[in-house]
Amino acid sequence: MRFFFIFILTLFLSKFGNSNEFNFEEPSSLEIVPKKIIKIGDEFFFGIKINLDKGWKTYWKNPGDTGFPMKINWIDDKNIEYYKILYPFPSKYTDNEITTIGYEKEVIFPIKVKLKNDKKILQSNLEINYLVCKDLCIPKEAIKHIKFNFSDYIDSVNETEIYSYLKKVPHLNLGEFEVFLKKVNEKKLLVRIKNDKLNDDFQAFTYSSKSQYKIESIEKKKDFTLKVSAEKKLADSKDGFFLVVSNGKFFEEIFIDLKKLEKGNKGVFFYLFLAFLGGVLLNFMPCVLPVLSLKLYSFISIRREKKSKVVKFSISTILGIIFSFFLLSAFVCIFRMIGVDVGWGFQFQNEYFLILISTIILFFSLNLFGFFEILSPQFLTNKITKKFNNPSYLGHFLSGAFATLLATPCSAPFLGTAIGFSLMASNVMIFFIFFFVSLGFSFPYIIFLCAPRLINYFPKPGKWMSDLKYLMGIFLILSFAWLLTLLEMNLKIILSIISIIIFLSVLIERSKFKYVFSALIFAVFFVFFFDKLPKKEFINWEDFNEKLLDSYLEKNNLIFLDFTADWCATCQMNKVITLNSNELRKYFLKNNVKTIRGDWTKKDKLILNFISRYNRFGIPVNIVFGPKNKNGQLLPEILTKDLVLREINLVK
Repeated sequence: MRFFFIFILTLFLSKFGNSNEFNFEEPSSLEIVPKKIIKIGDEFFFGIKINLDKGWKTYWKNPGDTGFPMKINWIDDKNIEYYKILYPFPSKYTDNEITTIGYEKEVIFPIKVKLKNDKKILQSNLEINYLVCKDLCIPKEAIKHIKFNFSDYIDSVNETEIYSYLKKVPHLNLGEFEVFLKKVNEKKLLVRIKNDKLNDDFQAFTYSSKSQYKIESIEKKKDFTLKVSAEKKLADSKDGFFLVVSNGKFFEEIFIDLKKLEKGNKGVFFYLFLAFLGGVLLNFMPCVLPVLSLKLYSFISIRREKKSKVVKFSISTILGIIFSFFLLSAFVCIFRMIGVDVGWGFQFQNEYFLILISTIILFFSLNLFGFFEILSPQFLTNKITKKFNNPSYLGHFLSGAFATLLATPCSAPFLGTAIGFSLMASNVMIFFIFFFVSLGFSFPYIIFLCAPRLINYFPKPGKWMSDLKYLMGIFLILSFAWLLTLLEMNLKIILSIISIIIFLSVLIERSKFKYVFSALIFAVFFVFFFDKLPKKEFINWEDFNEKLLDSYLEKNNLIFLDFTADWCATCQMNKVITLNSNELRKYFLKNNVKTIRGDWTKKDKLILNFISRYNRFGIPVNIVFGPKNKNGQLLPEILTKDLVLREINLVK
């Protein structure tokens, strides 16, 4: 109805707008601000400023009962990879029982823009369409010439007029507000908002690009309860919607997943159990293989000690794991408070962390190979050997922390759901979920703590311990090689370094086991090396882009979406075992399945924002789309060929 009203009004204005009988001053003006592009972190912004005369208003992305939001169109977008209009938190206006959502007097819409990799200049004409209303509504159109040099930017955003509006742009899943859903009937639900700092400045709005949702009432008791009505049945509205809330200080955008209504609201204890189970399974993920080898060596060294030391060493390791997870949860909370979105394994996106952890692993592997005994002076050799062969309580504590750091690139089954729930909830819940993950990850040590007599089942010390020590050194040196690939070091250099280290390790103490196992490792390593060389892809993986995804959805294509990273061991396992299989390749080609891949090796906020809609904040994330499910079906962390084929057939 409102679009019909706007259409009639537009015809009216086009007929009389230039006549003498209908002449008035312009109620609004528009300009581009500032003169230079703004850089915040790795992102670039400029603003569209609209000045409005007294009583005139323009609209938010959900305009309410009438109106439409501002839209932009680049006349020439060949250099632009991505752009997005950011809408500052709006106000609500009611006139003659008509409720609208928008802005008055002045508003600046920040525009986030990203150029293609090799481009530095943005030069284009920008077409801007918006609506201004008072007693009547006037559609406005402006074309502004845009020219920004991305090498000449403003990095002091707080000194620009756009700053106050950027602060009011809601952040997705900030975690300041807890949300609880309750279904009332087929088209209504109650949304309870919980926050310790809620006050009378609380406001909330809904937004959805596919269906219409309206807040009928807001009731304040201890918390705020919103009654939300849907345009169609909630069971048919599986796309969900966004709830934008503010208490005057924090501005947050929360995705309301209506699928939770079908399954019922699961209690906190359910997610705590998933966190614990995910932590247990994390011990068996391929990226934790070096950690498991360190645990085995730790058990063997404890074999000679008294039972009391077995208990104390186990406690030290457990505390190291719990403490490191506590630090991780603290970092996540701090980053969220300052508006930085993070996900599971975020530290592996930092090159300084990679350098530090690879140095530590190299140090450990060289010790296990026996290099310290050869290269160090005698007085240092005694100290180093004593330190590593007879670990102290501090050593076991640090080994627990070290295990956690290596485990975080993996997303075990159940872990993604638990972590996703925590990052959608409060800061307190983050600490609880991470604590239960740490308990699960510590479970082997907890068993050993409760039953220290299990040490008696370990084999007695002998020559096999020397072979096992060498085997663990191999695991660690291969982990070191993997980390060097994440630092984008040349593969030939990596191969040379690893080959020299393994060759010298064999010379230090020669044995048949070392000859055979080293030859096997070299064979595997060369296969890996040649697998990394450029080769023709049977599947055409396109780079992730929401516009590309939407275009395929409009054409009713089958889509397989894969989010991966070089540092994610589970992702690499999925590729080798499932995604690169001939059976799956043939199926994708035969059924014209569009394959899209998002690379999260380095931090990408667009990817994090997208996967957070599915309550995931870590990878791997795999989603299938099709005519029967355009909202996407999320797949488990570990893929199998049968699972992928079954899910794609379900969305056909």
